[in-house]
Amino acid sequence: MFAQLDRASERAMAEGLTMKLALDEIAVALPDHLSPKTIERFNIAFRGLSYQSDYCLYHYEQFKAEHERHEAAMRGALPLDQIQNPQYYRIAFEANAYAFFRALHAMIESLPYLLNIILTVKEDVEARDVNWKTLTEWLTERPDFEAPRKQIKTLRGSSLYKQLNTLVNVTKHRRIPRIDSGNFAGSRPRFCPDDLDQEFESHNIIQLMEAAYDELHPQALEIILSIAGARQAAS
Repeated sequence: MFAQLDRASERAMAEGLTMKLALDEIAVALPDHLSPKTIERFNIAFRGLSYQSDYCLYHYEQFKAEHERHEAAMRGALPLDQIQNPQYYRIAFEANAYAFFRALHAMIESLPYLLNIILTVKEDVEARDVNWKTLTEWLTERPDFEAPRKQIKTLRGSSLYKQLNTLVNVTKHRRIPRIDSGNFAGSRPRFCPDDLDQEFESHNIIQLMEAAYDELHPQALEIILSIAGARQAAS
């Protein structure tokens, strides 16, 4: 997907091509007893998946563009009518890097809320304890939902999911890991390994963005489809 982004990113964001699910595919699995307000919340949450996907694409493109401007500013190669301070562009590319990973993480971590509305694991859809744990416990007790339960286990057990979770939680609650711009070494920007709590497959930020999105995003959508299908089959 990201391999095609340079050629089609603007078109993809404008047309919403990042969203691979149709609302009608999922809405048919909703229980009949849901209130209008809950259905509205479901619709908003579902659209949020597409928004977060588009945010990822935006921040990915902006990260690359601002890093290029930073590199040009370091060489004194920017047009005179542009800001010349390299630190301005460093802040911009770092902000977009962290925003990308937070958007992807938020999209994935919103799934228990959405899936709870489909399954009614908790009657109160706004309950604070609607999470992966309560969802998987509910699924484990129901053999008809074995397939989506395994998909969730695979997603949350993957090394990229754990790396994404670590990165987002560290940046939100502990510290901002340093980023080596790579300009002096002639390499791509990367996270400083000593600033992270676990071993990452790659500290190259672009590689990590592409790998995390390309692996985790489709898995998340497949879980929604699988839950909806199992819910319809069981009803």
